[in-house]
Amino acid sequence: MVIGPNAYFMDYISSVLPDLDVHSVKETTFLNIVNDYLGEKIKIVDQNARLENILNHGKVDPNIPYKSSLKYKRALDLFIKELEENMIHGPIVIDHIVLFREDDMLRFFAKKTLGIAERIKEFMKYAKKNLKEREDAIKDAYWRQFRDEFLSLPLDSPRREEILLKTEKFNKDFSRNTLQVLNDYFSYFSVKTLEFYKRFIENIGQYILNDECDLQSLKMDTLNAIRKKTLGYEDLPALIYLHLKLNGYKGYDEYIHVVLDEAQDYGLFHFLVLKELFKNSTFSIFGDLAQSIYSYQSIHDWESVIHEVFDEKTKLLKLEKSYRTTYEIMASANLVSKWFGFGDAKAVLRHGKNVEVDQVDDSKIVEYIEKRIDTFFGEGYKSIAIICKDEAEVKKIAKRFIENNLVYHIIGAKNTKYDGGICFVSSYLAKGLEFDAVIIYNVEQYEYDKSIA
Repeated sequence: MVIGPNAYFMDYISSVLPDLDVHSVKETTFLNIVNDYLGEKIKIVDQNARLENILNHGKVDPNIPYKSSLKYKRALDLFIKELEENMIHGPIVIDHIVLFREDDMLRFFAKKTLGIAERIKEFMKYAKKNLKEREDAIKDAYWRQFRDEFLSLPLDSPRREEILLKTEKFNKDFSRNTLQVLNDYFSYFSVKTLEFYKRFIENIGQYILNDECDLQSLKMDTLNAIRKKTLGYEDLPALIYLHLKLNGYKGYDEYIHVVLDEAQDYGLFHFLVLKELFKNSTFSIFGDLAQSIYSYQSIHDWESVIHEVFDEKTKLLKLEKSYRTTYEIMASANLVSKWFGFGDAKAVLRHGKNVEVDQVDDSKIVEYIEKRIDTFFGEGYKSIAIICKDEAEVKKIAKRFIENNLVYHIIGAKNTKYDGGICFVSSYLAKGLEFDAVIIYNVEQYEYDKSIA
């Protein structure tokens, strides 16, 4: 399985794999795994809208990185442990007759390899078969509760008739009533995973410390999100983890290898649930921390993934050479990369034009871009991107081209197709994509040391 960041990227991958003679590979996204695995349609808060809000206002909800961390997983572990302890809460009884003793059930439920709901399902199958085998004995036990009283009563006593009717009804409704008793006993576990997550959040103060997060806002915001069935990306690992502990693997343990691309935008909890869900898989994880878009919810180093998720059973390879870009582009990129504290990337010795930085008056920007595009097309370039900081800027600048009848394509969060030509794209959707030529629009607004350009 190949797991990518969005629908557009997966469309791109699906067209590349056959060229590499790679077939029978499932391609999906993390959100699609959640919806497929849970069997519930979960929407997530628009990642890019949230990013734009952070870029514009500079505020990050501290609960976002907390939910992506393994501290949040440890809080869930306490909740799950409590669920397991409450699976058996006394004997199963019908009309004062013990159908199953607590100690017998505890032995049955000791199978930790199965999810909680799976164990309940197995017990229900066993219980139905067992009750069928013991039906006569249980009916006899029910009768014996009243036998002495019945025999001591006068033949014309109304109570005798009442006992006979009760016994007859018990025998007649035995199968239905014992099934109802079983269902009632495990009724707490008969809801979907999202409802369990709601229960966890409602009582979250029992499982985490106040200083780990903003407890009240986490509780209020998450319950509100659950009601709308529109959660944050940071909630998804918790949902997968809960579902795994409740319902098992549902076929995901059959995969033997997982390729995880653009992995720099995952938190530690995301990595851990994928490792547990694909328990029989090896992993190839690709990511560049210098290309981290959602850094407020993702990892900041690979060492934490190696030590805390994969128990150091990994090999870390640094791919420092870029086969994608020219030496001149790589030299300019390294100037920016250095400013962020990352090392240099090396380019293959393929030369091209120098990166140009031009000052253009805003009133002439459309004319300038059109001329550059004409030049690019004249030089044989077929895919040309105008990269803007965010989607709001994409719409703003693209609108100005309508008057000039310029044919272009906008790559947005919901677009999955791009077959070349001119396109406008936000900076955070451009990662991982390839173009013949690129114009970065309005570069002055980006936060970096202007002396490097």
